[in-house]
Amino acid sequence: MRRSEFFYTLILPPLDYAMFILASIVAYRLRSTDFIRQFELVSPIFYQLPLRQYLVFVAGMAVVWVIFFAIAGLYNPKQLRVFIDQIGKIILATIAGMVGVVVFLFFKRDFFYASRFIILTGSGFAILFVIIARGIVRIIRKILLAHLIGTKPVIVIGGDSNTTHFIETLSRNRGWGYRVCGRVFTASQLEQKLTNHQIEEVILTDLNFSKEKVNEFLVLCETRHMDFRYAPDIFSAALPRIEMEAIVGFPLISIKRTPLEGWGRVRKRIMDIFLSALALLIFFIPGIIIALFIKFTSHGAVFVKLARVGENGKSFKLYKFRSMIKDAEELKPKLLPMNERNGPLFKMKNDPRITPTGRFLRRWSLDELPNFYNVLIGAMSLVGPRPHEEEEVTRYKPYQRKLLNIRPGITGCAQISGRSALDFDEEARLDLYYVEHWNLKMDIAILLKTPFAVLWRKEGAV
Repeated sequence: MRRSEFFYTLILPPLDYAMFILASIVAYRLRSTDFIRQFELVSPIFYQLPLRQYLVFVAGMAVVWVIFFAIAGLYNPKQLRVFIDQIGKIILATIAGMVGVVVFLFFKRDFFYASRFIILTGSGFAILFVIIARGIVRIIRKILLAHLIGTKPVIVIGGDSNTTHFIETLSRNRGWGYRVCGRVFTASQLEQKLTNHQIEEVILTDLNFSKEKVNEFLVLCETRHMDFRYAPDIFSAALPRIEMEAIVGFPLISIKRTPLEGWGRVRKRIMDIFLSALALLIFFIPGIIIALFIKFTSHGAVFVKLARVGENGKSFKLYKFRSMIKDAEELKPKLLPMNERNGPLFKMKNDPRITPTGRFLRRWSLDELPNFYNVLIGAMSLVGPRPHEEEEVTRYKPYQRKLLNIRPGITGCAQISGRSALDFDEEARLDLYYVEHWNLKMDIAILLKTPFAVLWRKEGAV
């Protein structure tokens, strides 16, 4: 651990503790103000614990709160660089702490009158104060690192373009806390540098060294009790999916098909179930109105069930509001020569099979509302690659078949980046990035951007 990281980690627990105490005092004082009472935001005060006794209780609970922060990884040096991750964990850990307080007070009801206003307001202020305090400390740390105070002195090994790019990137981003003290090419040069300079870490980024040469550097660093890092490029595209496991004493690296395995899959499924059920409730009445319009403006069923290929190449039925004339699939072969899109997908701007009502539904993506049922039953996800027909899937390029590693989605990277205006290869590239780099924050960001993609959709896109 770098000295700056150690100092940063050392001051965070007492800083968080102080912010919890401050937030509790502010909430305590705020509840008694005339401003809050005049708006009847709190129930009448029948009994209020004296401030001194209240602070004794809060001091103990603040310790528990800090423990929740530690469990959430908020004191892990590896988590210090990404501030947005810290904010999310601060919110979740504070909510967990608030629940802990409520449970404690439930079993100790005779301790004192528990004000919901103080608990909720105190938790809100705690989140705000901790984020602000950590932000200030972070700014101070960045200023110090920019002046090379608290940086970690390192030696970089290599002579290729990858090494040059690495050194230049570190020099431009001093906030990472590294200071390159030299560049070497041989073990003897490294040994001389380690003798003459105070170095904390050695980083090898050259992709052209043999295993024997790499082992020389490794042995030298181990004998000098020096941290050694090696950055092979062969797995660079798969880094988010790499796992290491020792089998009968042999360390093996495995590359997962997608980060969406294990608990990631569980978290995504929970979000899918909750939000799809909520969407079905919200759009139930609008759905009935849409169904009536379809029924009275054209012949045919209200819903259509389309055969699509899903996760692991398994077929499923995709539910949509009907937007085409009856027996539209029978006309598709005649229209194939007029396909306006490169790749295996058929797209036609003025498709004669689309009904007037269907054109309106497609313009605002309302025909896809029944997709939420597919999500609820587990055939699809809210976010993922778009599901395609079996005929289209057979025309995938080999690498594009990785799109079938996860459930298809209602929306995805391609939909918020250009929707149907994209070539299929570009759409596949965006969706493959999602498959290989999935995280829950990415899902939330895509869901938030989707309504804007629909509103700003170009006329005539289908």
